[in-house]
Amino acid sequence: DCTRFPKETSWVISQLKNIKGNIVLSMGCGPNFYDDCLSFGKIPKEFTGMDINKNTIVFLKKSKNSNIKKRRKFIQSKKIKIKLIQDNLLKLRKDFVNHFDVIYATGVLCTLNKADVQKAIQLIYMYLKPNGCFVDIDWAGLCQESEYGVKDQYRFYSKQNVSIQEINKFLKEFGFINIKRKILNVHNKKKYAWDKVYSYIAEK
Repeated sequence: DCTRFPKETSWVISQLKNIKGNIVLSMGCGPNFYDDCLSFGKIPKEFTGMDINKNTIVFLKKSKNSNIKKRRKFIQSKKIKIKLIQDNLLKLRKDFVNHFDVIYATGVLCTLNKADVQKAIQLIYMYLKPNGCFVDIDWAGLCQESEYGVKDQYRFYSKQNVSIQEINKFLKEFGFINIKRKILNVHNKKKYAWDKVYSYIAEK
């Protein structure tokens, strides 16, 4: 929310500047798929979004919302090849193997338990080309106990989620190198409902 949380929102957008590949995959793309593309450090030639939620994919393809239509028009003007796929990010797709220059996930790994995070990172590594880059942007440390039920209901968060340190450990275990981490301590934790926002940038 740019109005309520300008510092945190600006920080997240700044991390998208690290996406500088010709062929890019958004894992768990969500409805912000088109907005993300406008913040990349380099305009891709091919941009794929994958989400398990069918409604998200339908929204991105068919929404008549003026902002969505404007962003679609901009992307069309840049001749970016767009692919929108409904699928489970934890299922192997052979057509993705060694295909992407950059893969990013925003608010995805923090919703998964430890075993699923390991599976996701393993697949991401497989999907990247040699020297490809993974950009993870996530949230940690939910502050208010009352928020657990609401966020867990919509799969925004799980008490079983992994820590910031465990993400680093798994990235190393699956072969990523040159791992860089940044952490933003949230200004108003009670209102934001999270303790930290963090990012990882790692190379294959």
